[in-house]
Amino acid sequence: MSIKIEKTENKNELKLEFKIEAKKFDDAIIKVFNKSARYFNIPGFRKGKAPFNIVERMYGDEIFYEDAFNELVPSIYEKEIEDNKIEAVSRPEINIVNMKKGEDLVFTAIVQTKPEVVLGKYKGVEINKVEYPVTDEDVDHEIEHMQEHNARTITIEDRPVKEKDIAVIDFEGFVDGKAFEGGKAQNHEVEIGSKTFIPGFEDQIIGMKTGEEKEIKVKFPDDYFSKDLAGKDATFKVKLNEIKEVADRVSILRKGKYMGTYNVSEKTVEELSELMVGRKVSLTVDKKDIVPTEAVLEVKDLTMFSKGHSINKINKYDTKNLVNEVSFSVRGGEIVCITGIDGNGQSDLVYGITGLEKINSGRVLFKGVDITDLSIRKKSIMGMSHIPEDRQKHGLILGYTMENNLILQRYFEPQFTKMGFLRKKEIREYANKLIDAYDIRSGEGAVNMVSQMSGGNQQKVIIAREIDKDPDILIAVQPTRGLDVGAIEFIHKKIVSLRDAGKAVLVISLELEEVMSIADRILVMHNGEIVGELNPKETTVQEIGLYMSGAKRNRWCYESKI
Repeated sequence: MSIKIEKTENKNELKLEFKIEAKKFDDAIIKVFNKSARYFNIPGFRKGKAPFNIVERMYGDEIFYEDAFNELVPSIYEKEIEDNKIEAVSRPEINIVNMKKGEDLVFTAIVQTKPEVVLGKYKGVEINKVEYPVTDEDVDHEIEHMQEHNARTITIEDRPVKEKDIAVIDFEGFVDGKAFEGGKAQNHEVEIGSKTFIPGFEDQIIGMKTGEEKEIKVKFPDDYFSKDLAGKDATFKVKLNEIKEVADRVSILRKGKYMGTYNVSEKTVEELSELMVGRKVSLTVDKKDIVPTEAVLEVKDLTMFSKGHSINKINKYDTKNLVNEVSFSVRGGEIVCITGIDGNGQSDLVYGITGLEKINSGRVLFKGVDITDLSIRKKSIMGMSHIPEDRQKHGLILGYTMENNLILQRYFEPQFTKMGFLRKKEIREYANKLIDAYDIRSGEGAVNMVSQMSGGNQQKVIIAREIDKDPDILIAVQPTRGLDVGAIEFIHKKIVSLRDAGKAVLVISLELEEVMSIADRILVMHNGEIVGELNPKETTVQEIGLYMSGAKRNRWCYESKI
């Protein structure tokens, strides 16, 4: 065997050319034949007893080439990488030069290597000491922030809403007796006193009881972004669904065992999380700065009609588009998070991008290729992974076992299929690997029916399947919903690792804490449109709330719609 190593035009990239003796490749062909002989049913021979030359004559010379390659090459490649002290940081890009029986096997492997870092002049560098004066007010503000961060909420049923409560409401707004666009939401959480709504709105919720309905009258600010609403009186029909307040004590169960009851004021979030999970959990996402590359996903003027969309006699739409001329991009090495009040087009946008619903106009480009009308399978093969919002409807086949759900989008690959037969041993091994890696819990392991698993573990099955595909773009909708804090930490690390590997990640989440933690860019949707693009390092949850409610809008977003 011989190997030739050369540098490519790209920095930190090597091209390895392997030449393996014909005998070794021929021996590998015989080896894989012996492993699979029992599957061949040739007329005139008992099943599995046909000799090699007969099988080869019937099915062709190349039938065993791919498996022989996979049998022979991995160990050789790993040994040469180690012997030549190559610090590879990526999977090899394999290209076959020659692969024929009786001839030397020749192939190339292009691999990324660990970059060499040259330190600049750092000795003798002088810096000016910067003083950061801290006032008592600053300390009080930080303590208050930590209290809010560590807070745990409980549902209140025996009293009305008061200041600092979280009110879960349904609401619909009217101006001059007509409902206005973006003025409706269900199960929306409002922190009383946060001033994220129109002035006077939150004050009028105080005193309401669970189940109570009320009309709230307010006036839009004169400088409100929408000229149609600025300065106008409005009436909101509000129903209070739930009252939440910060809990004083919390009881913790772990794997069915009572771990104790604790005063919330005496425990940090980290300490409570450790009690829940049984180990230390990092609740902050450790993300290094990275420079995004070219756009992997481009959405251009995407529009999706509502179910009742039609055109009336004066050629105007009588219903609002679910998604209205949305444009954005996601670059390699970047996590873009889309947030907004539930029901403002985020789900429909994802349905359109992934192919679950029809796009009425606009285009979707993936790695520069127009995929607007491609099938879901073709998008998947190209390198798109999707963690759907509805895990049972779009993410799983409930009547299948866990192991079969884990290969739903890959069952046709040689790793899992051979000659039209599922390779059950390989599938089981693959499933067990993911079960261990993602801590998927079920009574019967890989053969457990997913319909019998908890919602959280069903979610882990989907996440494991989609991330392990090593996609070029991951589209994740509410990826950590139903998971414990330990699993959330793990999933966040997986998402960030994809981003650090230069992959593109699009996350749709209603959890603002999650959005602020993992996002490199934040897009806010309201009423089917992108109304804000924000830097998580330069914004606050309160500001995002204003965009979500429609009270604020980026000028470029607004002007693009004029």
